[in-house]
Parts: sequence; C-alpha cells; structure tokens
Amino acid sequence: MDSENYNYNIANRDENGNELTTQQLIEKVIEKFRQEIGEDFYSQNQQNILFAISVHSIECWLLPLYCTDKKKKAKVKNCLATLNRELVKKHNFTIDPNAKNPEYYREISKQYSKQKVLMKHYAENPSLKTFIEEIQTRDIKIIDEDDW
Repeated sequence: MDSENYNYNIANRDENGNELTTQQLIEKVIEKFRQEIGEDFYSQNQQNILFAISVHSIECWLLPLYCTDKKKKAKVKNCLATLNRELVKKHNFTIDPNAKNPEYYREISKQYSKQKVLMKHYAENPSLKTFIEEIQTRDIKIIDEDDW
C-alpha cells in the first residue's frame, strides 16, 4: 500500500517536491506508527516491536526472487506490474490488483522460508534489506521453516 493512500497521509516527497528515499519513507512510516500506538507504549515496548515496512508495496520484496535484472530487483514503484510479468512466465498466473489472492502470495513467497534463499536475495531490494538488517541488529535468528 502506498503511504500517501489508505489514510496514512505520509507524503512521498519533501517540501521541495523531491522524492523521498526508501530510508526516509521507512522512517516516516515508523514515526507515524509510533504516534498511532503512543510514545509511552512504544518507549516501554520498543525492544519487542519490529517494523516490516515495504516501500511502496509488498510485491517489491518479491522481485529479487523473480527478476534477473538488478534494477528490477531493487524497484520500489510499480512492483506489482513488474512481478506479474515474471509470474506469468514462471507460474502461469498473475495477481489481480483488485482481488489479491493470499494463496498466490503463499506460493510465490515460499522460497523466502529458506534462510539460504532469503540471505542470498534480501540485499537486492532496499526496504527488504532495511528490515533484514534490523533483524540482524537485534540478533534475531532467521531459521528455515523446515527447522521449526
């Protein structure tokens, strides 16, 4: 979901009209969430709160799994269209932007349940990289789904 829509009211541009960087947008979204949950609650529970912010849509995090082009893997805009072009080749389906089927997402994200795959690809998308690096900073262990 784009932060300018869906009642988030987080501008994607600065006061001079320049597009915000991925990191700036992540910081603005986290700031908004902190306001929503309350600074007192956040301060008391900060160590237990982990924000997973995909810029501009969750489909962007899937691009490293399906694209071979470095620029496409790092996209943060129009990710669903880019992903759909790849999905039709590999899975013979696309995701309808108006009726997103959770089963499709389970299928296409399944590869990330393997630590080796996740660690190979996470740095290729800037907001996924930020999320995984936050996990690593907190010394949270990422294990394979099969090891649960």
